[in-house]
Amino acid sequence: MPRWATWLTAAVLLIAPALRAVDAPADTAVQPSPDVATAKPIAVEPASGQDTTDYVYDTAILKAALLHSADDALRAAQFAKARDLYRQAFPLAAELSPAEAQSILGELQSLSAVFDRTDRAERLKAVLVDRPDNIEPRRALIVLLVAELGDPVAAQVHVGEQIDDSLRRLVASSQRPPDQSSPTQCLALGRWYRRLSQTASPPARLRLLTESLRYLQRFLAAGPVDHPDIDAAAGDAEACLADLRELFPDDGLALPNGVWIDLLRTAQLQPAGKTVPWERTRGALTCTARREVGGRIPIDMPGSYDLLVRFVLRGPGGRFMLRFPAGNTSHAFILNAPAEAGGVDGLARRTMRPSHLRPGDVQTLRLSVRQAGGAVRLIAELDGKPYMAYDEPISNDSSTDAEARPPSAIDIYADGPAEILWLGLKTHAGRAVLPAVGPLRWRQPNRHRIRADRSWQWVCQVRKGDLLEIAASGAWSWNGRDECGPSGDPAGWHGLRGQLPGQGPPFTIGGRRILAIVRDGVLKMEMEDTDKSDNTGAMNVVIHTYARPAQGQGQSQVMMTAPPPAVRLAALAAADMGSPVALQTSFNLLFGDAPQRVMASHDPEKDLDLSARLLAAAAVVEPVALQELIAENAFDFAARDPTAFREAIAAASVLSSLSGDRSQKWHERRITMARMYNNLVSSPDEPPSDPALLDALIAAADAHAAARNWARAQTLYDEAAAMAQTVRPTEAPGLNVSSHRAAAGEHLQAKRRQLASQLAAAPDDVPLRRKLILWMLAEMNDSAAAADLNDDALDPTWRKGLSLVSAPVEDLGVHESLELAQWYQGLVVDVSPQGQSALLARADAACQVVLASTAPDDAAHQQASEQIRTIDELRRSSDLSGHGHLLRGLWIDLLAGAVSQRSTRQWARHGQGVAVFGARRREALFSTALRPDGDYELKVVVEQTAGDGSLIIALPTPDGPYMLRLGRDGSEADAPALASGQTVDLHVRVARKDDGLEVVATADGKGIPAWPIALPLPVVMFRAFDGTMLIHSAHLRMTTGSAHEIVQLTSPRSARLAVDARKGWQDALPLRKGDEIAVTAEGAWTARMGRGQGSVSGADGPARDVMTGERIGYLEGRIGDGPAFEIGAWDRFTISSDGMLQLQMHDDDRSDNAGRVTVTIRILSRATPAP
Repeated sequence: MPRWATWLTAAVLLIAPALRAVDAPADTAVQPSPDVATAKPIAVEPASGQDTTDYVYDTAILKAALLHSADDALRAAQFAKARDLYRQAFPLAAELSPAEAQSILGELQSLSAVFDRTDRAERLKAVLVDRPDNIEPRRALIVLLVAELGDPVAAQVHVGEQIDDSLRRLVASSQRPPDQSSPTQCLALGRWYRRLSQTASPPARLRLLTESLRYLQRFLAAGPVDHPDIDAAAGDAEACLADLRELFPDDGLALPNGVWIDLLRTAQLQPAGKTVPWERTRGALTCTARREVGGRIPIDMPGSYDLLVRFVLRGPGGRFMLRFPAGNTSHAFILNAPAEAGGVDGLARRTMRPSHLRPGDVQTLRLSVRQAGGAVRLIAELDGKPYMAYDEPISNDSSTDAEARPPSAIDIYADGPAEILWLGLKTHAGRAVLPAVGPLRWRQPNRHRIRADRSWQWVCQVRKGDLLEIAASGAWSWNGRDECGPSGDPAGWHGLRGQLPGQGPPFTIGGRRILAIVRDGVLKMEMEDTDKSDNTGAMNVVIHTYARPAQGQGQSQVMMTAPPPAVRLAALAAADMGSPVALQTSFNLLFGDAPQRVMASHDPEKDLDLSARLLAAAAVVEPVALQELIAENAFDFAARDPTAFREAIAAASVLSSLSGDRSQKWHERRITMARMYNNLVSSPDEPPSDPALLDALIAAADAHAAARNWARAQTLYDEAAAMAQTVRPTEAPGLNVSSHRAAAGEHLQAKRRQLASQLAAAPDDVPLRRKLILWMLAEMNDSAAAADLNDDALDPTWRKGLSLVSAPVEDLGVHESLELAQWYQGLVVDVSPQGQSALLARADAACQVVLASTAPDDAAHQQASEQIRTIDELRRSSDLSGHGHLLRGLWIDLLAGAVSQRSTRQWARHGQGVAVFGARRREALFSTALRPDGDYELKVVVEQTAGDGSLIIALPTPDGPYMLRLGRDGSEADAPALASGQTVDLHVRVARKDDGLEVVATADGKGIPAWPIALPLPVVMFRAFDGTMLIHSAHLRMTTGSAHEIVQLTSPRSARLAVDARKGWQDALPLRKGDEIAVTAEGAWTARMGRGQGSVSGADGPARDVMTGERIGYLEGRIGDGPAFEIGAWDRFTISSDGMLQLQMHDDDRSDNAGRVTVTIRILSRATPAP
């Protein structure tokens, strides 16, 4: 679509509502726009010759224009039109990102109650057309229009002679603002709205309470002080404000978790410093000035969230910066930093090389912030590719973050002309609050300190009609002994109270009180006590005054406004989006009655068009149950056309991956459709040749194999292998192997059923029980089922071994791991070669746990090393090389099940690949989980997505490890260049020749050197330095020998650190409740060197302080922010709560300390993690 057409379309969308509002008569009902659920989106694909970047920009602008028009329609109470505009915007948003599509669906869901009531109003109007004298539907329609839809003008149209005078007067009065209504009318309307709010829906209840409060507050301010109902009206106003505070306890709008929120359309935008402010244009933010532009969105953020911003820089060399809260501070993320700022991009000291954003390109930056255990993890993606990661608290004294602000805002900056097309937020935990978007408006709070030893103290002047919220905190004593808070003692005496002189007796305030003022005066406070001579303490009092409505803001301007963001998001937070009713509601909101109309049309073209749109929607919506509902409808519409097999196959493919237990049914339906299509495009005499059928067969076979339906899996693998011979010959050998595995699986299952049946008939047969246990443990690799067969009739060694097999090997203690390894090793004589290989692999894994958690000079460490040597000898003597984890000749994905030996702080999964984050001047490691033992081939596809660094790949070989190096412009060790944004295909062959080892490596078909290294590396390892490396794929194929799985530790089992005597709490090791640990400390430190009292001591410290007699100077610990406990030089204890173990030397003044103690922490036994 040409750029001029884009702007013309957007202009029409923006101007059309205003033109229609001018032309349409005031009493004419708004006609809904034509349904667009079956219409094609405005831009579904780039036009011929159109640049992809321009297409993305045009799509984003059109989507923003549609949503802007939808907001205008909502403000004009044109709900049907707004719903249609949302439906038009949804497919455009889906093309941009799932996040934007989900935010639109969220807004539709939050407005579903309004749309439902719009439909109900139309039905009531239809009833009145047939029966105009029926008073009940007429009253219901009037109340519905006023209470739920906020349209008293439309309600006035339906007020007939049948309606009683009181309701007629209320409807007529509701069209005037409070300052143009008499006090009597304000009182009547305030009470009416309050009564309506008690039975209204949540969105309408908020609006009605707000209106009730406005009219009641106006009555209190303008009504006579001697009005007989003034005290009752004050009580009503206080109750209204209390109800509003119950709905919105925060000073703003709390955002629902798990939902994408469009901040540009929800939050307020404030200026940021002295920068040029952003301008709102068509739902986006723009700036044309050639200087720094900035804006701030006030928000209190939770610990974990995702932030996505889509932006365009228009000027050359422009910089983009996003400042956001994470942890307990704010951080600045910079892209395109100028050379004078160091020429680096990224986050504080964890910086990358320049990203070189091109002017005019649509860029997408996504930040994922996760906070847990006192640590913050941040992953940044630029245009869908990993950019950088950060996992530690960030210092605010960095040159790129020198002006850190408190974590209460998101700031967006750019140098020169720029546009922000979308800014989305999705929170995962905690409460995110938009402070300026809630329904309550407060003046600047007054703060006072009320002393307990003084009588009535002046607080502030109050005006008639004011609404106050008073909050008090602190402690005081009325007798010098007993303390209490602002609410007094348990009997209710001695609390905080207030008085308005000349306006009645004192009244109780306590800890919190909402107060309506009916006369001008001075508010005074004191603590309730007749004798204040012996009182001590004070109360801290904060008084918020609810802001009065501005003059002229009446019913016609406020009540006819659509539900504000506060109402919509509150309704969305309270909804159960996973219920069947909510799922069907979401489906109806997106597609209206289009499915019914298309079903009735019997038009194949419409069937296919709607099926395609349904599939596109299913790919971006949440939750999974809604995806399944939409995809099922897509399948049904595609299956109506006997020639639309492709669409039906695509829908069945989506459903087979979504439906969980129903997956196998949809796999079979996919196969059926694929067979029908294959028969349609080929002659009966030809073998099946459609790749879609082959894909369906393989996917179904894999699903049945995963569910251990081996017989059906074997049948499908056999059919797929035969078909692959002509369609994709390279896949046939692997499919034959899978068929053999399925046949073996069926044999194992049959043997298991036979043994289980025999044991059920003779439960006391111990040899038979042991035979079944061995079969489950060695042949079927089912530890849980084997553990369930544990019985008192077995000997103690078997009972102990079975009690250990069900727990993860990394959660066992040192001695338990050694016992388990010895038991496994003793079982190998009674099982098949495959079973022997499995048992030896289990024994090896248990020994690896011991090696990882003990020191080299430890006796257990040496015992585990000796046992591993014995295991290797058994493998060689039994010729188990063909029964390893991998079969020869098959390409195995190294990334699919790999778990790095290093902390996940250094890497993250990205789609099917893995991103390794090597920060500036820092390295990151990622290790695979397979140890090749023999000759092999390795294929790797890698891309540098940020920075200008290098990548090293470590290769294990029989003669020791080798390494390949890429990057740094080929200047180091003849390494090939590694340009950002370009993938490199690596192919490595490791083979033993008669004259020695041969390691041949190529990068994009060109040879590269492989260098031997002197490090013990049993697995393939990737090391990134000074850049982010995206490993798209890594596959290994054994040509001789086999490969064995290396069991990786999911969490550290030991830690060793130096505790500095001059520092406070220092992180040691994350622990779980129930973990049993042992702590040993050694070394020396000195306290009080500056006071001439220094003495060298160890971790236990001196027994007592000479002056105070208190114990000082020992090593102490705590879990998280919990209470401290003594450890000393050695201790063994069980952890009482989850959290980080922190250590420090116990001393009140550490500034004059010196030295450190070395602490070793070992986890003796691990608690089972909570589900």
